[in-house]
Amino acid sequence: MVTSARVSFLGSVVVIAAIVTGCGGDDDGGPVSTPIPAADFCMEWLTAACDAEQRCCDDPSMRSESAGACLTASLTACQSFFGAIVGDARTGYNPAQAGVFLARGKAYASSCDPAVRAWAGTDSGFASIFDGTVALGGDCTPSSLLDPVELIVAAVECADPNACAVRATPALTGTCQARVGAGAVCATNIECTDGLRCNGGSCGAKVADGSPCTGDGDCQSNKCTVGVCEVNTVNSVYCAPGT
Repeated sequence: MVTSARVSFLGSVVVIAAIVTGCGGDDDGGPVSTPIPAADFCMEWLTAACDAEQRCCDDPSMRSESAGACLTASLTACQSFFGAIVGDARTGYNPAQAGVFLARGKAYASSCDPAVRAWAGTDSGFASIFDGTVALGGDCTPSSLLDPVELIVAAVECADPNACAVRATPALTGTCQARVGAGAVCATNIECTDGLRCNGGSCGAKVADGSPCTGDGDCQSNKCTVGVCEVNTVNSVYCAPGT
């Protein structure tokens, strides 16, 4: 798996922790960008992340020896995991929107802004690179609840602005449905509109730093650590523990 700091900068911590907290959104303007073919996604993504790690992390024990070492250590894992997701036709990967996503991430990283992690969990973050291909009411059932790639593909394969409602009982099913607002019934975060989480079976507001949480998608900061929403700092976002 790609290290946690690189995942934070690139936005994918969102998908891993809560099976994506939002569905894709349209480009609403931003930095000048270049489309990224699916085959180049990991290379472009990690090149930017590793550069950010070197510039922003001020603790040598928590960053790679160089940007090149960072890239070498992470590329294969990224290609086998995220490469499989962006390369899956069901997700409707959008090269132009991926370019916008990366350009925005770089804009945050240019000033080592830790707000990149919270942004990554919004509709204009990581999920925005997928248009989805399955219409409202269509089938988005994952092949397994134990395969994280399948779960993420299911989470983003519904055409905007819908979401995949996965149910495990009485049988595993997934159906593309309209996302719902505060107070509505839900089973997962992705079923709620942007900025909300699924808590106790209904959609409600995400919680502030220091609040109890069970996953990243519960938190306004988009980071739950040992059951508490973490404050985003430069080092907590851009450094890579254990490198």
